[in-house]
Amino acid sequence: MGSIRGRKTFLRWLPEMNGDWMNYGPPTAPSYYVRVWQKMYGIMKQYSPDTIIVWSPNFDLKPGNTAYWPGAQYVDWVGTSVYWKGFGYNNAMPSSYIGDSMATVYNEYAVKYGKPFVISECSGAWESGPGRDPSTGQQFTNVTSTVDQVEFQRSFWAPLLNTAFLDAHPLLRAAYIFEEEKQEEFYTDFRVTNDTAVRTMFTGLVDALDRTGRLQWASSSNSVAPAVPTTISGNASVVTVATTSSKSSARQAVCSVIFLLLTTLML
Repeated sequence: MGSIRGRKTFLRWLPEMNGDWMNYGPPTAPSYYVRVWQKMYGIMKQYSPDTIIVWSPNFDLKPGNTAYWPGAQYVDWVGTSVYWKGFGYNNAMPSSYIGDSMATVYNEYAVKYGKPFVISECSGAWESGPGRDPSTGQQFTNVTSTVDQVEFQRSFWAPLLNTAFLDAHPLLRAAYIFEEEKQEEFYTDFRVTNDTAVRTMFTGLVDALDRTGRLQWASSSNSVAPAVPTTISGNASVVTVATTSSKSSARQAVCSVIFLLLTTLML
């Protein structure tokens, strides 16, 4: 598929399989999931061998739980979903939260088997209205906010969009923003584009990372992209924002495209 236009195609198939909110999750037997996954992988590689197959459990996969792992030969990339939710409280996220949340999947699968890693879904979950904490059952009439929405989202994205985080996670290749609003336990806004101040903050973080030389802009969607990104020295992570024709237009589109590719060049 992607090879037709020189683009990479990713298939994150049946993600968050360890979550009971998925109809293929518990109580479905992990062994059944693995058998179906292995069959899917063989079919996809037969008809679209260049498609990158992403195995992506939810972040709370228990350490040592390998029941859902189909085998290194059936996985191209490893990923996980990471969200910051307060369930009735809009508080700033601790700076270590993303790294801590993805640690089990990153270390026990990406590092162990030498697989590229992707944060498959992520964002801060800004809540409003009445709702319920699913872990305690506590009902809330209103959400308590100790920070505004700008600082709330900054607390999520600033720890991720910086060189220290990329250096600490050299297998990290991508982070996909869940650019949605929806009713969950509370009415939840994950977006970085809807509010002008939030969008300005987010593009500022992207610009700051760009100035470090760690950001690589994608080529026009109307032309064939190079198969291999420009090489830089060292084990560095480069952020690529797709798909635009120039840096100036790319910066304007970064929030509408909502795709960050953190390419680690292992030299």
